[in-house]
Amino acid sequence: RFVLDNHPIRIAGAANAPAAIQVGGAPDQSVLTAYQRLCDSLDSLPHPTDSLPTLNPYRMDSIDRHIDSLKLHFVRSHSTSVVSAYALYRDLAYLRSSKELHQLYTGFTPEVRQTPYAQQILRMAQALDKTAIGQPYRDLSLPDTLGAPLPLSTLVGEGRYTLLYFWASWCTPCYTDLPVLARTHRIFRSRGFQIYAISLDRRHKTWTETLRNQNLRWNHVCDLKGWHSPALADYGVRSIPYNILIGPDGQIIARNLWGDDLLWKVSEYLGSPYRQDSTQQNQITPLDGETSSGGIETAADSTVHE
Repeated sequence: RFVLDNHPIRIAGAANAPAAIQVGGAPDQSVLTAYQRLCDSLDSLPHPTDSLPTLNPYRMDSIDRHIDSLKLHFVRSHSTSVVSAYALYRDLAYLRSSKELHQLYTGFTPEVRQTPYAQQILRMAQALDKTAIGQPYRDLSLPDTLGAPLPLSTLVGEGRYTLLYFWASWCTPCYTDLPVLARTHRIFRSRGFQIYAISLDRRHKTWTETLRNQNLRWNHVCDLKGWHSPALADYGVRSIPYNILIGPDGQIIARNLWGDDLLWKVSEYLGSPYRQDSTQQNQITPLDGETSSGGIETAADSTVHE
């Protein structure tokens, strides 16, 4: 990679040895080279063998947090260079709140703020502001599995709690969330809990086959535009999995609820996921189709369109 600006660029090296090619000349090139070297050194750090690196900041281990802090320090230390805006947008923006993004954007020099990368960061922060907790949801309408438009607004209303969920069939961390999504949907669907799942898939067949194979029985939409879907920009989403819980009045009441946090948050509004068994003293039994072992029954309830 190199910085393309209005200065002469010097490239030296052989085509059959791309790793040894050296780029120089542009004022910001040394900054980019330093950032690439930092990233290369951080990539060599070991991760726990029993887990995958993830884009979800709530699942970051100590090494992930160390990497994030070092990259963020680099961005703050090079606020006069376009490379800092590039690094923030490319590697760090998805981990930041709107407040942090605004602060980092303000920390750039006026020249850097005008660059495309910085403008993308600003738009992302503004989208997060508009869809923050307490703000009204923004309606979306994407094609369902049959290609018919399905507005999000058809699922939001009195007595309904709707989870807006961004994911993709190729997203490995997303599969970690599927069991608790299925469990929460199975327990609370009869009480008004619904899921509006937006996939970032680009192939219709791959998407729908995954829905069938994983037995995902809730509302699914996809415009096959991947990361270029306007729905992502509307909600400031740059990483998946990502979820937003919408209340009956259309206000956003939570963001990024992972694991059992989702189940218990929904239970705050729709009641406990368990009930007392009147036939056995102090016995707790599962509700609404959950097996006694805590698993999910696979009997068909709703259908997945093909």
